[in-house]
Amino acid sequence: MRNLVALLGLGIMAAAPALAAQDEGDPIAEVVGQAFPGSTVKSEKREAYNEVEMLTAGVDKKQKAVDPILAEGELATVVYELPDESTPLEGYRAYEKALTAAGYTEIYSCKNRDCGWMQRYLLNTARVDFWGEQGDQRYGSFERTRSGKRVLVDIYTTKRVMNEKRTENPLLLRVLSTDAVERTLEKVSAEDMAAAIDAEGAVAIYGLEFETGSATLLATSNEVVAEMATYLKNHPDVSVMLVGHTDNVGDLAFNMTLSKQRAASVRTALISDHGINAARLEGHGVGFLAPTASNGSEDGRARNRRVEMVKR
Repeated sequence: MRNLVALLGLGIMAAAPALAAQDEGDPIAEVVGQAFPGSTVKSEKREAYNEVEMLTAGVDKKQKAVDPILAEGELATVVYELPDESTPLEGYRAYEKALTAAGYTEIYSCKNRDCGWMQRYLLNTARVDFWGEQGDQRYGSFERTRSGKRVLVDIYTTKRVMNEKRTENPLLLRVLSTDAVERTLEKVSAEDMAAAIDAEGAVAIYGLEFETGSATLLATSNEVVAEMATYLKNHPDVSVMLVGHTDNVGDLAFNMTLSKQRAASVRTALISDHGINAARLEGHGVGFLAPTASNGSEDGRARNRRVEMVKR
């Protein structure tokens, strides 16, 4: 992590932060290359291509985002530990002011109990444990478009009381640049499915897209589901098992459940939207237990996120 000029925050600096002057170059480094004075980096990750939800409203009691922005691109996720004497508000304001000075506009913000179920939501989606004092939290999402690049940023900070003598002041910063080149996997036609199943007894289906951390199929999956239905209609004597697979982000129990639910969603779509006999379809999930590529890169993780159709 590069240590650049410290962020403007609550009188820390009189001049505008360095972030505001960097109009070109790497928009992610512009943000994560700066740190609140006295803070330390607890964890950091930069991924060439991933997806993220940026909030435009609250989080409901089921820990689901209300009408979020779902975006894909190059993603950086950093967790800082603020100094003991700092408050969540102080850390939040520092980044808010720096982003505003750099031309970002606020999409949504909340504070304290108005943020609702934010902590558990972030645990489920960002895989970051921020469980702390429910009444001491801040969240904000921001965006900027410049030179064809749309950059989304969100900030979350809270105070965690660990015991009578120890507190933690974590701050989550996520930055997503949507100008990254999308990595696509070839969608398989009904004819390709038939050839693969005849040769190997199974076929990996790509192009099935779901809401982040959810089994809800997106409308962009309709074409792929239709091809699966065409294969099944062209081969009326074939029954199949739909087997969901995930990458290794998150724990095994979560991914086992998610992969099974996603397979079930595809099964439901084939039955409800295309009239496929339910008796011909079984839904199963194996999480990340059967990777087809390394989970060490985003390309590999993308290949591992799939539903396979296995001839029964």
